[in-house]
Amino acid sequence: MDRSPNQNAKPNSEHASASYRLYVHLFWPTKYRKHILGEKLTPVVEEKIVEVCEMRGYKLIIARAVVDQVHVLLGYKPVHRVCDIMRDLKANSSKPAFDEFEGLKAIIRMDVL
Repeated sequence: MDRSPNQNAKPNSEHASASYRLYVHLFWPTKYRKHILGEKLTPVVEEKIVEVCEMRGYKLIIARAVVDQVHVLLGYKPVHRVCDIMRDLKANSSKPAFDEFEGLKAIIRMDVL
């Protein structure tokens, strides 16, 4: 889902005395920066991010997962906190990945120490 924010676009919302347009670029690496996000896992993570954004009312601009990191650019309302957005995205995209790929936990733990 690729959409770039337009500087001339209307604000996300207008009120009697204020308007707002809030965007945030979120980034998080995989645990120990392991290269685990490949051809099979990347679509699962990106799909869950899209679902979470639709469910919570975030305006997703773009979401991309590469081998060891995830980037998300989205718009949000002032009632949302960035820490809650990050928690929602990370928790709801990692749980399905661990459920679908049972050997993922073992791969992450390998060669840690």
